[in-house]
Amino acid sequence: MDLTRRKFTQYASASVLTMASVLTPAFAAPSVPTAPAEEPDFNKVEQDVVTKMTEAGYAHFALLNKANATFYLVQNGDLFLKTPAIYGVQGKNGSITPNGIFSLKNVYQGEALPKLYFGYNKDVGVSMLVHGLVPGREQALASNNIQGRQLSNSCVNLSDNILPVVLGFARQRAKKDPQRHAIPFVIIDQHYSAVEFQKWVQGYKPQPYNSNKPTIIINSPNLY
Repeated sequence: MDLTRRKFTQYASASVLTMASVLTPAFAAPSVPTAPAEEPDFNKVEQDVVTKMTEAGYAHFALLNKANATFYLVQNGDLFLKTPAIYGVQGKNGSITPNGIFSLKNVYQGEALPKLYFGYNKDVGVSMLVHGLVPGREQALASNNIQGRQLSNSCVNLSDNILPVVLGFARQRAKKDPQRHAIPFVIIDQHYSAVEFQKWVQGYKPQPYNSNKPTIIINSPNLY
């Protein structure tokens, strides 16, 4: 009797297993949807900039990509800050926000909202600054319309809430640098060339954070 029960149990178990194997495809539990892949911190072009700057010894710097009107702070080769920005394509006086590698320096302390200086356009006599929003540009900054952020003459406008973070980052890095050099400020656009950018990196000469020496800019829509 025990033998019969044992055989029946074995047979029944085998049958269940067989049926289960047949029915599994039709009655399998629904698959759990996978989470969407996280958006990378940098696109391919921006990552190339980060890699080349880091390899050259500039692990801390600012970046403006005019192709997507976005401003970045890079720390130790990683993303520290990413925020929308306003810049200039063709200002009323003929000035633009140029491409190149500059030094973010010379904070203007005597105003309600300080500014960072990065260049001087000799052709039109315009200083180029990173500063807060001009009244009336808040909606454009918040919009996803990239062309709608091409509003300034040559300066870079950031949110008033973001600017103090950028100022603090620039000051802190300058204090930690043995020569008190300002952090580099890279500006690129949709015409980015990896080969030409490497030449920029090799030719870049950092300037002291408190230097009043201007970075002379030639008024050209494309400095590649």
